[in-house]
Amino acid sequence: MNDIRILVIAVWCVIVAIWFINFIRKLQEEKGCTALAAGKLSYSDQKIPKMYRGTRDCWIPVYEYEVEGTVYMAEIAKAGTNANAFAAESDVHYNPLDPGICFIDGFKGKIISKYDKENEKGKKDELRV
Repeated sequence: MNDIRILVIAVWCVIVAIWFINFIRKLQEEKGCTALAAGKLSYSDQKIPKMYRGTRDCWIPVYEYEVEGTVYMAEIAKAGTNANAFAAESDVHYNPLDPGICFIDGFKGKIISKYDKENEKGKKDELRV
C-alpha cells in the first residue's frame, strides 16, 4: 500500500513539474514578444469533427499579420462555437527577433504559413497574363 502511495506522489510531482516548466517557458516567450502588429481574422477552421465533440463544433481562428513584408498566418488554441465567434481584428504581439513567435489575445500562435507579400503579388500578376 505504501508503494502505491509513493508511486502516486512521484507521478503527481512529475506532472506538476512539467506543468510548471511549460508555464515558465510560455511566460518567457510572451515576455519576448514586445513588438505589435495588427492581425486580421483570415478564417476559422473546424478542427475537431462534430462526432468527437458531441453536439458542439470546435472552431479555431487563424489570424494574418505582416512583419517587414512577410505575411504570417497563425492559428491560436482559442476554440469557439461557430466560425463567427472571433474578433475580425486583434493585436498580435510578436518577438522582433523571431516574428514567428506570437501571442494573440493571450494565446500562443502556431504558425501554419508564411509568405513574402511582394512575391505573392508577382505570382498573381504572372498568372493573369
